[in-house]
Amino acid sequence: MMSSKKSNRSSAATKIKTTKKTGRQIQKKEIPPDPEKLAELKKYEKVIREGIIKYYETGALLQKIRDEKLFELRGCDTFSEYCKKTFNFGRAYGYRLIAYCRVWNLIKANDDDKIPERVIRSLSMLKTDEEIRQCWEEAKEEAGDALPRYKEIDELVKEKKRLSLMESKQFDPNDKEMMFFASIRTSVSKEDVATGIIEASGSSFRKIYNSIKEAQDQGVSFTEADEKKLRKALIGTLDSVFKKQ
Repeated sequence: MMSSKKSNRSSAATKIKTTKKTGRQIQKKEIPPDPEKLAELKKYEKVIREGIIKYYETGALLQKIRDEKLFELRGCDTFSEYCKKTFNFGRAYGYRLIAYCRVWNLIKANDDDKIPERVIRSLSMLKTDEEIRQCWEEAKEEAGDALPRYKEIDELVKEKKRLSLMESKQFDPNDKEMMFFASIRTSVSKEDVATGIIEASGSSFRKIYNSIKEAQDQGVSFTEADEKKLRKALIGTLDSVFKKQ
């Protein structure tokens, strides 16, 4: 009996790993993988590599691999390491596919529904399950018998995110003197929208550009002087980038 215990212990190999943060080497005993779980993992990996399933189904398999820590069977310490090593894509893409699966399940879509990936991607930008369901139902109601299109979904998602941000910033939508901009996450005076955008943008081209689009969507008509001011600010952000180089 004693010799049997010793042989089982010796079957666990010792692996030396170097941690990324501290650079310290640690010894880690590797337990032989469960044959059934390993076979299951190999089946999932084969299906994902072949690309014969839909994007949300790929997300479901990745979620199972992550949640059940099946990635450890490949000698990986993290799901991120596993994604890179096994499929050559980053953690962000893996989690994005998992998010798509979550959205698909929430909207209770049928397998026959040909919902484009970018529609699901847009819905996945919403934080809560309730927001996702509500946005989808509103889009379906507007679309009638047809499947909601990306453009309608994207506009609804942007508006819901904007309203949610306004609420978090305690901005009153009925304020007659101020106007809220999600792109710069603050409100500016309606008397001088252009200056307010520029001052709150932090010299960010993207923030200025997106705020201009937001302003136009909210019915703002810029004067010729405002347009010159905004163009100058946009060009100035580009000049600062080249100066840094």
